[in-house]
Amino acid sequence: MPTTYEMAFMAIASKNSFLTHEEAARCLTEYQSQLAVGPRRSIEDIVSEKGLLTDKQIQIISTATAKVMAQRAAVQASPPPAPSPTKSPSTSRIPTAAPPTPPPSKPGEPIPGIRIVNKLGVGGTATVFLAEDVGHERKVALKIIHPSLAKDEKAVRRFQREAGLLCSFDHLNLVKGYSQGMMGPLSYFLMEYLDGESVQEVLERQKHLSEAQGLEIILETAKAIDHMQSRGIIHRDIKPGNIFLCRDGSVKVLDLGFAQEIKGGDQGEEDTTSGTVQYMSPEQARGQRDLDVRADIYSLGATLYHIVMGELPFSGGDSLEVMAKQVMEALNSSEIKNRRVSKHMHYFIERMMSKDKDLRYSTPHELVEDITEQIKGFKSLEYRPEGSAEATTSTVMGLVKRQEEPPPTTPSTTRRLKPLSPELRRPGGPPTTRRLAPPAPRKLSTLDQMRNRPRKK
Repeated sequence: MPTTYEMAFMAIASKNSFLTHEEAARCLTEYQSQLAVGPRRSIEDIVSEKGLLTDKQIQIISTATAKVMAQRAAVQASPPPAPSPTKSPSTSRIPTAAPPTPPPSKPGEPIPGIRIVNKLGVGGTATVFLAEDVGHERKVALKIIHPSLAKDEKAVRRFQREAGLLCSFDHLNLVKGYSQGMMGPLSYFLMEYLDGESVQEVLERQKHLSEAQGLEIILETAKAIDHMQSRGIIHRDIKPGNIFLCRDGSVKVLDLGFAQEIKGGDQGEEDTTSGTVQYMSPEQARGQRDLDVRADIYSLGATLYHIVMGELPFSGGDSLEVMAKQVMEALNSSEIKNRRVSKHMHYFIERMMSKDKDLRYSTPHELVEDITEQIKGFKSLEYRPEGSAEATTSTVMGLVKRQEEPPPTTPSTTRRLKPLSPELRRPGGPPTTRRLAPPAPRKLSTLDQMRNRPRKK
């Protein structure tokens, strides 16, 4: 659906707190429900009649909307850019003036004690290398800021803050930072080297994953978010590209470039609409400054949707259209049901992605408890002999691409036991086998029930 003037008008009004997203949605619905014949009221007439905006506010928003639509029209009229080599959704990062020039990669040690082996990848703000930490005899990932950003104080400050956070955190589900410093004019930091793939890379190859695999990935990610919250930090860019699946089955959260303190801190100098629009919470899309961990929970819900559905919850022609949908459009529940998603999965997605943040999980710990109970139900239906290696194997281990191994097979969910001995069989009856009864489903409150609960003052 193309972005219309009215959608852009409401998106700008919501983002700048002239209207709540509920008021914007009601006005947009009223505009779209007008009959095709006869005079139609403009979106400005509707908000004015409802007394939601003053004439001066309407004029300001209309001027801004006209500029946005003119810019979009100019972009659409220009020749299309060359296709990007990556399929990952774009992240609203600080633009670079020119392609980054990597630091010297010839033999030697540009950083004392660190020997660069090869390049692992290039991101929006830095280049990452595989290196050897000679003193500690270990492989490390070396992240060096792009030379084009070396004089950008804001970019350098954000880069160094990410390094400081990773070095201060110590959690199994967060990539570990070792040290940071300067290589000439360039900031760098060392972190643990991870062997595996991001969830985004797995989805590009497999399209979607099973519910059990998706829940385990979300569970481990929620533990990382919970630890960050305990330190007063929110991530603000949770997405499949920032969740890494290691070959040993562990799950790691990466890229704290947009992380910020929940209260105070550097919020005044940060762009509060930072993040990836396809996974961004409504409050982030509106540019609110009072973000809390529930913004990360929404992004985690959008990630879960992508993992099990094989597509993004909201998409559009440009970032503005996607942001408008994040603010105003509800999930298509019938679409989720038609994909034969279980009722528990449906509940998790709808609660995590509620537009009203008061209806989401209030903390990651609460989410971890619910998902843990659901995973126990999955595992109780699988046959895993006691003492076998499979008894403790993560369901995400087989997702990482291994050229030397065949694709992993899904274990049978029916437990078969040996027939009873002849002396224990019923006289004249056939051999008998025992069947395991599935666990009783955990009773979860529906979102409608949650909405009707009296809220604490």
